[in-house]
Amino acid sequence: MKKVFIRTFTGLFIVIAVYAIVFLSKYPFVTEAATALLSIAAVYEIFRATGENKKKAPLFISLVVAAIISFAPIPHYEVFACVTLIVAIFVFAAMMRKMETFRFYRTRQSVVMALIVVLLIRAIPTLRVLENGWLYLAFAITVCFLSDILAYFTGKIFGTHQLAPRVSPKKTVEGALGGIVFTTVLVIGLAVLMERNTKIIFQLKPLALWSVLAVIAGQFGDLSMSVIKRICGIKDYGKIFPGHGGVLDRFDSHIFAIAFTLVFCTFGRGFIG
Repeated sequence: MKKVFIRTFTGLFIVIAVYAIVFLSKYPFVTEAATALLSIAAVYEIFRATGENKKKAPLFISLVVAAIISFAPIPHYEVFACVTLIVAIFVFAAMMRKMETFRFYRTRQSVVMALIVVLLIRAIPTLRVLENGWLYLAFAITVCFLSDILAYFTGKIFGTHQLAPRVSPKKTVEGALGGIVFTTVLVIGLAVLMERNTKIIFQLKPLALWSVLAVIAGQFGDLSMSVIKRICGIKDYGKIFPGHGGVLDRFDSHIFAIAFTLVFCTFGRGFIG
């Protein structure tokens, strides 16, 4: 009971803090600072997971680079985000396929993993400065929170077929599908409700497509961060969030879903207006 209370309390704190940051993101420094903290924490957790955190020089350089990437303007970053997503899919899919034999035995492997994650996190401030960026960011965050909860309960009730047994034994195909379908239904319902009470106009078909793909991106992000843990033999990336683990335990799906949202809005027409 105590563990459930701690996890619930921490979860509520995380939700409130995240939406507070979105609300304050009209001030660029807030978004950039949040991005930097998230990136620095992610880099440290990856180095810690792989055992490379004892090598002070590579770790320090990686932390500094993560902070610089968070604040420095990157020309045509949207292209970087798209390429990074594609690279991430191939890299993490390969790791999942060769999980039993893959090992982190070189510092550069940790650096590559950290760089991929940091470049994806960098999508946060870039997405925010788009027209209606705060709303796109809020929707991407909401989709991740909803899909996590809905996939969990759908899997608990109906789950019988494991989704990726070697990577995450508790995840099921039914849970994943439930997360996609029910999240999309709720997101469309939220959009319709907002249209009736605000001047915001949503394109429902692109919104539905985005929701489905964003949830899938988030689920892949979850599995990607999980495969690193399995290979390294750890349960959680950290203890910064009691009952939830580290930054990469809690925001694994957000990192991928937000980067995908930026790509969707940049190379498509988005779903607002």
